Amino acid sequence: MDKFKGLLKMRKLSDPVLRYANAMQLKLNKNKYKGNWVCYDEQSHRVWRPEKVNFLLKKLDEEHEELKKEVIDYMSNPFMYQGNNLLREAADVGNISMMLADCCNKLKKV
Repeated sequence: MDKFKGLLKMRKLSDPVLRYANAMQLKLNKNKYKGNWVCYDEQSHRVWRPEKVNFLLKKLDEEHEELKKEVIDYMSNPFMYQGNNLLREAADVGNISMMLADCCNKLKKV
């Protein structure tokens, strides 16, 4: 974790990225009871589980539809749109996307 703190100090993240990342973390914290998206064997080694990836792909479609609905609601009357549902749904899409990248072992240093 200290390695990531150092990385954050080196890279200046824009305010929108920080707000989005914060929304993503809040949703992850809220749903922590659901368990981890990465699978491990008895020796605590990561294992590939296609069924987990397929579940996440289906979930991504569902969350994407929910985000589209919120955007359409916002666009219909931006001045009357209230709440943070759009940001929460965007965070869900971001989290599922991150989980997929992690399950496919593609979250590497950029």
